[in-house]
Amino acid sequence: MPFPHWTRFATDLRAQYAVITTHGQQSPDVDFRKVDYDRDAEIALARHRQVPYPDLYADQLTTGRVHTHDNNAIIRATKRWGYHDRLQHIIAVRAQQHPTQE
Repeated sequence: MPFPHWTRFATDLRAQYAVITTHGQQSPDVDFRKVDYDRDAEIALARHRQVPYPDLYADQLTTGRVHTHDNNAIIRATKRWGYHDRLQHIIAVRAQQHPTQE
């Protein structure tokens, strides 16, 4: 998935990867590649599999905006999707299963 930190890099949202070919002690060859993919199908699959923060994920795939450090967007989405309550439940269950030893 595209992960541009700068707006000017968000113009090409194809999937990105690199192929690195090594040659023993010599410098490797690095071939950067970008490929098209069906964003709508990926977003539908993510929603079907209940990937956390589906709206932020879909926005990143379609606009290139990365929300990793966007506290306001994350807080809004956390409230909207009820993640805070789910997280508190997971923490409580885990604490019961693995009590800290003092």
